[in-house]
Amino acid sequence: MHAIMYSTRSYEPARYQRLNQGHHSLEMVSDRLTEESAAKAQGFDAVLAFVSDDLSAKVLKILATAGVKLIVCRSAGVDHVDLEAASALGIAVANCPRYSPAAVAEFAVGLLLALDRKIVLAHEQVLEHDFTLEALLGTELHGATVGIVGTGSIGTAFAQILKGFGASLLAYDPVHNPACIALGVTYCDLEPLLAKSDVVSLHAPLLPATWHLINARSLSSMKKGALLINTARGAVVDTAAIIASIEAGHLRGYAADVYEQERGVFFEDYSGKKLDDPLLEKLLNMRQVLLTPHQAFFTENALENMANNVFDNLDAFELEGQKGLCRAN
Repeated sequence: MHAIMYSTRSYEPARYQRLNQGHHSLEMVSDRLTEESAAKAQGFDAVLAFVSDDLSAKVLKILATAGVKLIVCRSAGVDHVDLEAASALGIAVANCPRYSPAAVAEFAVGLLLALDRKIVLAHEQVLEHDFTLEALLGTELHGATVGIVGTGSIGTAFAQILKGFGASLLAYDPVHNPACIALGVTYCDLEPLLAKSDVVSLHAPLLPATWHLINARSLSSMKKGALLINTARGAVVDTAAIIASIEAGHLRGYAADVYEQERGVFFEDYSGKKLDDPLLEKLLNMRQVLLTPHQAFFTENALENMANNVFDNLDAFELEGQKGLCRAN
């Protein structure tokens, strides 16, 4: 197939060329997919898109006119794609659903430990030759109640790790995963989960039903002094409500690898530049917040699996059309 890959990063070309072995005609560009850059897809059969790319109805219409028949998302989530518009335009959409659940789950645990045990603050203090402990008091996961919102492959991997810490596990998900039940996870509604949990970790996809799932009302249901971890999608939480809850002394801390207005900012270097986003600036200046730049997926294993998933989808579409794709629509 003749494919163009947008938002190509420095760590991708060598890997994709090695795995492709010249089978597909692949052009890689660093440009993020936007209304302006979509014209570059003229004459290509497929677009390999990243989570920061714009796949709105307007962009999809340009791609369809250019002859694109397939979009392969280099991600598990497809919330950045207007799936209804893609279907109407006859563009198939595929994703990489299970490239490495462990990568994201392990990172979520890392965020939790760093936030609770104040590891970043401790490092900053030590660099200033301050070896005191007064500001570094944390809690323990052993014996704590941890609520998991979303028990797909990543949420289940997170549950497995927390089980090893000796935590008591609650979960909220419309679908009860037998693997979680086997771990001793107790399913319940969201409100009691929030009320009982010392830690809440978000692993739900971004859907209309989960947009701002964690908001002012749900935050008020959380146990006072609880921690919230988000490696799902930024818009699963209402960021302004998170800030207000921390300022009110209700939520003890928030660690996130995602942000609801991250497109066009995350994955870019803004060193020395002003961020035109007061909400993000507020988050960055709060001691109770730990924010990372959507890196949870970023492991050697995950990148290899993701690239293999991409070529599996291209191969399947070339041989059988939409049959056999990891299809999102």
